[in-house]
Amino acid sequence: MASFSTIPFADPLWLNRGYSPYYNDSHRRLQKEVREYVDTYIAPFCEEWEKQGVVPQEVHKRHAELGYTAVSSFPLAVNYLNGQRLPGDIKPGDWDGFHDIVVIDELARCGYLGIVWALGCGNSIGGPPVINFGNDDQKRRFLPDMLKGNIRFCLGVTEPDAGSDVAGITTTAERNGDVYIVNGAKKWITNGIFADYCTAAVRTGGEGTQGISALIIPLKAPGVTCKKIENSGVHASGSTYIEFDQVEVPVANLLGVENKGFPVIMNSMFPLDSHG
Repeated sequence: MASFSTIPFADPLWLNRGYSPYYNDSHRRLQKEVREYVDTYIAPFCEEWEKQGVVPQEVHKRHAELGYTAVSSFPLAVNYLNGQRLPGDIKPGDWDGFHDIVVIDELARCGYLGIVWALGCGNSIGGPPVINFGNDDQKRRFLPDMLKGNIRFCLGVTEPDAGSDVAGITTTAERNGDVYIVNGAKKWITNGIFADYCTAAVRTGGEGTQGISALIIPLKAPGVTCKKIENSGVHASGSTYIEFDQVEVPVANLLGVENKGFPVIMNSMFPLDSHG
């Protein structure tokens, strides 16, 4: 049974000080549920999963059924939950940013960043561009399955030569009728080896930020090669080297306007602060 820690300052102060203008009974109910969930189903197995370099699929399935996958992308895509339960049985309209903080804090108590990243980092940075900039068709095609854990996203920005300098990326997407032909590579892509789709920064125009577009690339498409990168830690997070060789991506997967994708990609960066 989950309980409060006896170690000073091991728990957030709002749990011990009684009243808070930000946290209410729903946050306390959520905190209790997440702590028990982590203590029972996550923390005891973290070392094993880190050594194996993967979190088992049945764990991801439970994580999704309980609603943790749905709330890993910010903001919560309320209109596409389709009856999906949220942690703490909180109503979608009542979910707020402080509920997000509770979930992140409690998951982090497992002590393994690789496990935390494996359970939701890809969606947390690859999903927001779809939530915030996707058109109705894109949201219908991707969000319900992402929120239920049926598909996984990653974010493709960092490159072997450009690093995380979004304005300097060299991966290209040339339009040919109803598809873009993508060539290039992405490196250090968290969850890439496990993901179904990559929300990628690609160059469709000239140099700098004005030539960047955001494209949802299917990672099972012909011409995509994913290779896991071995790290000194965070083994279960699935750091990946992704190569694109003449990959055909539907124009319908373009997020926003061609050559105006820099703000779309930068929007995805904000949740990074919550995951490490």
